[in-house]
Amino acid sequence: MTRKKRILIGLPVILALLILGFFYYIGAFSGFRVKKELASFADALETCTPFAQDYLVPVLGQTMARSVQGESENGCAVTFSAFGAAAIQCTIPQDTLPKITAYFRNQAKATPYFDMFPGMEVNYNSSAEMDPLMALYSSPACVVEQ
Repeated sequence: MTRKKRILIGLPVILALLILGFFYYIGAFSGFRVKKELASFADALETCTPFAQDYLVPVLGQTMARSVQGESENGCAVTFSAFGAAAIQCTIPQDTLPKITAYFRNQAKATPYFDMFPGMEVNYNSSAEMDPLMALYSSPACVVEQ
């Protein structure tokens, strides 16, 4: 193979790798990770099995933590890290647990594989009903701890 042919074959390969690297860098492929993380958390939440996870927040380009501590006397104990040093401690009542689990499963299903900001959706909800996670955060079942 001549030097010219090697260059002609090598340049498209290098260019393709650079483009792939760029899209990986900007988070275009993070949908795969987000889908897997949401589904794993939903599995643990459904059975209230102890589980800890650092999950990707693509918009911020960093990870946050969420965990299931397991059964407590009032329901399933769960912790979500918040911005800064805060954490949201929740005890999810057994009758609410299926709604919250379904919320995370639906988020996993709705997240595209290739997206700049997977798991992030902005929509206008004309009803007065909050999504289950926001309703949980706003309920007495959750407290913010510093």
